[in-house]
Amino acid sequence: MSELQIGLLVIGVVTIAAVIAYNKIQDLKYRRLAENNFASSHEDALLEPAEKSAQPMAVVHAADEFEEPSPTTIQKARIEPTMADDSAPSNNGIADSDAVIPTSIGDEYEAIFCTARMSGSNPLNTAQLAEAFDAVRQAFSKPSRLLAWNRATQGWVDAKEGGADTCHFSAGIQLVDRQGAISVDELAHFQASATGFADEFKLGMEPVDLAEPQERARKIDDFCCDVDIQIVLHLVSADKPFAGTKIRAIAEADGFQADSDGLFKRFDEEGRCLYTLANGEGGVFMLDTMKNSTSSSISLQFDLPRVPGGIATFDHFCSAASRFAMALGARLVDDNRVEIGAGALKSIREQVGQVQARMSAAGFPPGSPVALRLFS
Repeated sequence: MSELQIGLLVIGVVTIAAVIAYNKIQDLKYRRLAENNFASSHEDALLEPAEKSAQPMAVVHAADEFEEPSPTTIQKARIEPTMADDSAPSNNGIADSDAVIPTSIGDEYEAIFCTARMSGSNPLNTAQLAEAFDAVRQAFSKPSRLLAWNRATQGWVDAKEGGADTCHFSAGIQLVDRQGAISVDELAHFQASATGFADEFKLGMEPVDLAEPQERARKIDDFCCDVDIQIVLHLVSADKPFAGTKIRAIAEADGFQADSDGLFKRFDEEGRCLYTLANGEGGVFMLDTMKNSTSSSISLQFDLPRVPGGIATFDHFCSAASRFAMALGARLVDDNRVEIGAGALKSIREQVGQVQARMSAAGFPPGSPVALRLFS
């Protein structure tokens, strides 16, 4: 290589190095300028340590009867926005499409119903759907209901009550009554009927897991069998039969009212039946002919699950039996015609109190609306 070539090579290398150095200086200069102009005192949330950026999350608690979290509990506690008519605002100015509809019905009957939730994009007339559901419910042996979401009250109401049109409905069937728990076949029939009903009105229906209500029905039915107790105190004549006119006079003086079903019933101030008086011979009184009839025994009946008022009502029941026995000169006996004394009544009273406490603890207080549904 000649000296000229070597000189040209050296000049080229020096030139390239100078260009690289100049570019580096310019890059540093403009980076400092950008940092000064656009600097922020806020820390980058994505670059913060996890323990610093983490914030406590809001917790939605499920119903009090659930003692610990479970998939079912979480599902009931979840709250989702659903769609409705934007042009029909509620009383607080929030359109139904923007409303938050709780997944839980939130009433005292929810535990004894299998529920199918339905929602649509366009509001429907609640009275119209209630009428259509009446035709569907005819095929069920258990009681059923259709609820509608009321935007004004922000709660679920019976669709028969009408009110404003809505996009949200809830069909339900009762799981247990005195005839027993709902069958697997009827649960499946309810699901199919609810699906058909939703399709007819272009409503989307949430899936119904039939295994859960079936198990719930079994547990409630087992509990109801344990507490379904009816106490009957019989009053039998010592010698001659009781005159019908005397029975009626004593009953009415004690606050009983004659009913069309042939029983005398004692009601509380709210019109709830506390206990009944029946004819020991045939079960009912022929009210039109009582003045000419007689009976050798009468029976006072206390239907424990359906009676409100706690142990005090049972005490009134026993007092009424004592007054009848005294007025008629009758003996107080059990179903086996064994005489009942004060000790036996005390023992029965203790058992009644225990059963009443169990029912209240389970959420079905005796005489409450939910207990009347279960024991009907």
